[in-house]
Amino acid sequence: LLAGALPGGLVPGDANAATWARVSSYTRRHLRDPELSPARLAAAGLVSLRSLYALFAARCETPARYVRRLRVEAARRELE
Repeated sequence: LLAGALPGGLVPGDANAATWARVSSYTRRHLRDPELSPARLAAAGLVSLRSLYALFAARCETPARYVRRLRVEAARRELE
């Protein structure tokens, strides 16, 4: 119930939530960077690549699909 009330499903003290916040924030700030890669996302989230992929898998997502989706959404907003 608490996770549903907080933005992005954050639960206080949840290490994955903190990691997700770091990764998603970094991704949004660097969307235009052509060198944006899973390795950079992992470094920004202070986790290994394996942990990064597990973090995304828990959200039924991949790093590449997430970045692509955010880029398409940003392009759509700019065109509007």
